[in-house]
Amino acid sequence: MSRRGFRSAAVVVVLALGALSTGCTSTPSDPLVIPGDTPDSLAPDGAVIELSDVTLKPRVVEITEGGSVVWINRDRTAHQLVSLAPNVFETPRLNEGESHVQSFTKPGTYPYFCTIHNEMKGTIVVYYAH
Repeated sequence: MSRRGFRSAAVVVVLALGALSTGCTSTPSDPLVIPGDTPDSLAPDGAVIELSDVTLKPRVVEITEGGSVVWINRDRTAHQLVSLAPNVFETPRLNEGESHVQSFTKPGTYPYFCTIHNEMKGTIVVYYAH
């Protein structure tokens, strides 16, 4: 499957899982988003982050409120992601080939890291929907 085809399929999965998931909401620790300040590269419905070669690809994603992020582990090693601020989100331990979907309902900036590989750090920016 081509990379573009994979991304399209992943977005469909994110949308389907987002519609089925309940109770997976987050609250921002430090909202840094100004209403109406939406970048051109925004992924309104969600974003896919690949865990590969002990890195996050991409490290920063931007979505609108109500969108979801799906992490897919392509590494042979396990990863567990947790928000820098307490009680915002924590993924289960993701082994090779496993994935996790997290919905974000409130605008804000959500830094996070891998508890197993502390050098793996990323940020999710959630903007107000228009």
